[in-house]
Parts: sequence; C-alpha cells; structure tokens
Amino acid sequence: MQDTSGTHKQTLEQSATERNELVARLSIRDVSINDRSIFIIDNVLVGDQIHAICQEVMSLPFHFGELDFKGDEYPISAHELDTNRSAQISTLTQSVTALLGMQFPDLTHRLERAYVNQVRYGDMTYPHTDASGKSRNVTAIFYANDSW
Repeated sequence: MQDTSGTHKQTLEQSATERNELVARLSIRDVSINDRSIFIIDNVLVGDQIHAICQEVMSLPFHFGELDFKGDEYPISAHELDTNRSAQISTLTQSVTALLGMQFPDLTHRLERAYVNQVRYGDMTYPHTDASGKSRNVTAIFYANDSW
C-alpha cells in the first residue's frame, strides 16, 4: 500500500500557491450598469492556457440557432460544452469557480450552463439578460482569442 499521508497537505499548499499567483496577476474593475455590478477581470488565464483553450474552441463543431432572446431573428452559431470533456475547458471552469469564490465568498455556486458562441463579422447580437432579474446568477464571459 502506498503512503499518501503528505499528499493532501501538498495539494492544499499547491492550491494556495496557485491561488496566490492568480490573485497577484489579476486586474479587476467594478462598474455598475442599471444597478447591476459588472466585474471586468483580466489576466485570469495566461499564455499557453489561453492558446490551448483557443485551439480547442476552434476545433469544436458549432450549430446554428443560438438566440439572444425569444423571437431573435438573427441566430448565431454555438456549441454546448461538457465541462468534464477536456483539461483545457476544466482549467477555464476551475479558474472561474475560484474567481467566484473570491468575489462572492458568501454565496454557493453551481455551473448551470457552459457554451461557446461563434460570432462572425456582420452577425447581429443584442444586449440581453442571462437570468431573471430576481436571481443572483453570475455570468462569466471568456473571449477565446489568441490575439486581438
């Protein structure tokens, strides 16, 4: 039988180190629109992490028909993500979960939906609400671009 007595401690120390590194590189701005807080958080992922996610997103099959709201006449392409499918998407999900824990330590979170929109030049998109105004939902948006 393998001795794993120090494994949990090492994992906790590694997690704390990774969290501290994440916090050190974050750039967070808080703006309010229509009495709703919007946190703009940059530098969550870096370099190779961004590239790996971009490459995976580019390889996904997309379906045409994602709507911003009921009655939207200009659907766009999307792909529903299985967050357990790959290490790259898991990295993104874990980073967002860590950020939620830091920004909203008093709330319990659960992932309801993860998807990728593919918006091309000329596509029509509209401002919209992802959840009802009464809910305490959080939407995280990651722009999967290697370069701008």
